Formats: sequence, structure tokens, C-alpha cells
Amino acid sequence: MQQIEETLEEMGFLLSLDLHFTDGDYSADDLNALQLISSRTLKLHFNIYRGLHHHVNVMFDYFHLSVVSVTVHASLVALHQPLISFPRPVKTTWLNRNAPAQNRDSVIPTLESVVFGINYTKQLSPDGCSFIIADSFLHHAYHFHYTLCATLLLAFKGLHSYFITVTEEIPSCQKLELEDMDVEARLTELCEEVKKIENPDELAEHINMNFAQLCSLLMALWGQFLEVVTLHEELRLLLAQENHTLRVS
Repeated sequence: MQQIEETLEEMGFLLSLDLHFTDGDYSADDLNALQLISSRTLKLHFNIYRGLHHHVNVMFDYFHLSVVSVTVHASLVALHQPLISFPRPVKTTWLNRNAPAQNRDSVIPTLESVVFGINYTKQLSPDGCSFIIADSFLHHAYHFHYTLCATLLLAFKGLHSYFITVTEEIPSCQKLELEDMDVEARLTELCEEVKKIENPDELAEHINMNFAQLCSLLMALWGQFLEVVTLHEELRLLLAQENHTLRVS
């Protein structure tokens, strides 16, 4: 979990803002008619559990005396293994006989190799009737499952808590019936469920399903949050006051 947290925390999120100018008529379909005269880049300090909720006034430069107010909301809403589709064996035909060999780095890893580790191979049971999972691969799967589930659940908790705080501090905010969740109990339940599964294929699919379900919950909450806070003037003022307090403290 620490490795995933550190990786996400070290990612640099930048927001570029451009100031354009024209002394003639222009249309939204012809933005090339506008002259770029100044740019600013904001570094976003994103936390995977608290998200990012910030308001700041950005001055481009003292010559143009142009200021823009920017409110940024961000939240972790999904974590998943790098899978787009499952690789399939390429059949050699006269159509692709001269095709270049597939680069190993570009091969999409299988679900099993992500869940159990890159060195995972299926092993037959002594009776030859089923597959078994070596303890090292099993521990890798359990740890992988726990880490991603815990990260997603803590992100949900952080966004949910901030959402509640906003609706309590700003009376005019739309009140929604938000689904509350005991994060620790849910994590324990998910981890106990996967330990009951013995079939390798079923275990990998179940772990992947857990990730998908948690991501869906997060994205649904994020959608509700955006509906309530987007372009909300009182929230903008609240965030602006918080930014001012941080600057003078």
C-alpha cells in the first residue's frame, strides 16, 4: 500500500493556463486568431485520500494585469491493473507472416500475472483434476487485493467526509442522502471473501470484480459531488477564505 501511495503522491499534476488576446472579432471555431501573450502553470498538490479542493487567484503578469479565479476539485476515483484486453496467441498466416515480432514491453499482462505476480504459472494438483496456487503467489494476490481495496475505500471515505462537511457548512448546498460506509468493516469483508476461493481463475476474476465495484461506488459519489459543488458561489468563497488563511498563517 505504501508503494502505491508513494507512486501516486509523487506524480506531478500540472494545470496550464493561457492568456490570449485579440483586437478583432473572433469565434470559438477559430481560436487560432487569438494571440497567446502569457501563460502560467499551477502545480496541483493532490492527496489520494483527501483529494484536492482549492481556490486561487492567478495573475498572469504585472504588465497585462490580468487575473483569473480558478477552483480545482480532484479525487481518486479508480485504480485498476493495466488491462485493456487480454492478449491472444497470434496465428501465423500469409497476411501477417512478415509482421514484426511483438515487443515484450508492449504486451498487455494477463489478469493472472497482475494478481499473482509476473512469474505466476498454473500448477496441476497431484490428482491432475484441478489447479493449485503456490503459497507465494497466493500471498501476492491477497496483498495486492488488500492494498488496492484499502486505497479505494480510504479515497471514498475522504471524499464522503469532505462532501458532508461542505453540505453542513454551506446551508444552500443541495442535501443528498449519501451512502455511508464502514470502511474497515467493508475491507475485512472483502478480504475474507477472497480467502474462501480456491480456483485460481475464479480468485483473479473475483479480485478484479471487487476493484470494479469499489471504483463504481467512487465514481458515483464523485458524480454526485460535482452536481452539487460545480460553480457554487458560496463554496468558492469558502475555499477562497481557506486559501487566504493558509497564505497569511
